[in-house]
Amino acid sequence: MRASRLLRFPTWIPFLGGVEPYTRLIEDVRAVAAHPRVLRTFPYDWRLPVRTNARLLAREARRHLEEWRAHPGHAEARRQAVDEREARLVFVAHSMGGLVACAAPTPTAS
Repeated sequence: MRASRLLRFPTWIPFLGGVEPYTRLIEDVRAVAAHPRVLRTFPYDWRLPVRTNARLLAREARRHLEEWRAHPGHAEARRQAVDEREARLVFVAHSMGGLVACAAPTPTAS
């Protein structure tokens, strides 16, 4: 079994009923993003160690940032920004996802 996407359907939780926390959040972030390609989700297998998921997240985040910086929409977004700086990564996470994001190794300066 492999995690391939975020939860998209309500999951039953006793006393709370169905909960599907991600679709609305993703839609709201996309609505204010500079370009639809800016946002990348990272589904992970919660059964794996945090460090394993953190390494996978770091690799995917670096790949996504490089792809976005090479995308024509990035240049347009930079022109719209006050300081015109290059894109940086911003992580939005909750619970174990926050632990994974905190444990992700940062790239070394080259």
